[in-house]
Amino acid sequence: MINTTHGYQFNPYIFLGAGTGLHFMPKYETKNMDIPLDIRESKVDIPVYANAHVNFTKGKIAPFVDGKAGTFVTNNGGMFWNISAGCRIATNEKQAVNIAIGYASEKLEFETFNKFNSSHDMSYTRKPRALDTECVTIRVGYEF
Repeated sequence: MINTTHGYQFNPYIFLGAGTGLHFMPKYETKNMDIPLDIRESKVDIPVYANAHVNFTKGKIAPFVDGKAGTFVTNNGGMFWNISAGCRIATNEKQAVNIAIGYASEKLEFETFNKFNSSHDMSYTRKPRALDTECVTIRVGYEF
């Protein structure tokens, strides 16, 4: 996952902005089944999101919370959000390294097993299905 966010730092504590990114997902198939229930080809999804970031102090090392929420311009407009908490480590007056751990959710489109075409063979059809996927995130970023 690669994201870039641009916006306005209102004061040392509050940042509001918007961003986009590239989210890479490898091929997925439901495991341990002769005919996988859900499949998804390897894809790059592109989110567009709003971002709010709050620093709790203005020292060289500052704890923060960060939230992103938006939608994908690919993936039939599936939802995207990420909330994280971490630490901002200033490298100079206007630049810093951010390290955070968080929780993310993405609504992704899969192809799911629909039905067998007949009782005489193993041919079948699939249909689109949107599923919520969730994960723990570890983020390292550079702020300038």
